[in-house]
Amino acid sequence: MVDVFHYPPEVFNLLVDTIPLLCKSKQNVILFLRGAGVAQEDLAEVEHIVRTNRKAINKFDIVRNVCQSALKTFQVSASKSFHLV
Repeated sequence: MVDVFHYPPEVFNLLVDTIPLLCKSKQNVILFLRGAGVAQEDLAEVEHIVRTNRKAINKFDIVRNVCQSALKTFQVSASKSFHLV
């Protein structure tokens, strides 16, 4: 069984506002998120952007994009696990 936790939107906003302040560089933000257990497929897009055009994204956008992507991935996998065949 998959445990699903519903956090208020304020928690998401606090993560987006706080994590970039804790990390000195964009690469450190990605490393922090990877260490927090974010899946590689959720990090891939922002890693590519940081590697190819660092100025196209800021640290706050990295956290927002990755957290939204991870949340969508989690919601899809959780919904699949609840389908009865």
